[in-house]
Amino acid sequence: MNITVNEISRNKILNFQYQYYQQILVPIDDYWENVVIAAGTYYEIITQRPIGYLAIDENRVLLQFFLYADRENEDEIFEDCIYLLQIEKAYASTYEPKYLNICLDHGNDYETLAFFYKDDRDIHIEKPIENLVEKAADFSDLEDAMEYSGVEGASVDWLKHYYLNLIKNKSLYLYYLENRIIGSGELRPSHISKGASNIGMTVSAHFRKRNIGTYILYRMKTLSKEMNLIPVCGTDIDNIASQKTIQKCGFYPYHRALEIKLKNTH
Repeated sequence: MNITVNEISRNKILNFQYQYYQQILVPIDDYWENVVIAAGTYYEIITQRPIGYLAIDENRVLLQFFLYADRENEDEIFEDCIYLLQIEKAYASTYEPKYLNICLDHGNDYETLAFFYKDDRDIHIEKPIENLVEKAADFSDLEDAMEYSGVEGASVDWLKHYYLNLIKNKSLYLYYLENRIIGSGELRPSHISKGASNIGMTVSAHFRKRNIGTYILYRMKTLSKEMNLIPVCGTDIDNIASQKTIQKCGFYPYHRALEIKLKNTH
């Protein structure tokens, strides 16, 4: 089959990417959606007409592959695309079975990169410090939030933009002890998966191992449900502390992100 792949702006395939997201099993993690996948380079797949798209990252790792025509020739088209773009690895998640399956069918090894969690049971967690104060952040809190910031390695400009968006969307919660921020919680409604919220938390290094992070995550879960949103979260496979905290809050790691080594088929 005569296949060509032409680099294309993501904006020109957004409608097709939206179709792709409609077929996944659970809400996509917003870090993967907005950071990993959104930053990829996109290619239109063409035979005699456009039939699909794919995305790769800066290391030529496959991030997405989606055909909206010629699906009966999917295996051959996939192999040709991998060959043309010299792709050796793919990232795929268990909540996107069609894409995952074709990657596994053309792979010879894989490893788990991250866990994605689904709320599995109701729990109640008591406030670990009686005078811990929760505050929904507003714009007057921006400087304090940036000074506290639990985000490591971020530039000042990136951090300011990130927190401004959180505050604008009423997605940032600050936790004060004696007028000092010691933790933060995030509740980020998904733009793709309507009805879902991505939750997370940070705790000041001096206040860790005191159940504060577990309590903050529990509060983000509780607030999500009060807003009729489904709370979801994820963590890297090496972050054992976060995994324990998330599971204490009643979540179960139903899904995985995998790195798959692809076969050389040409």
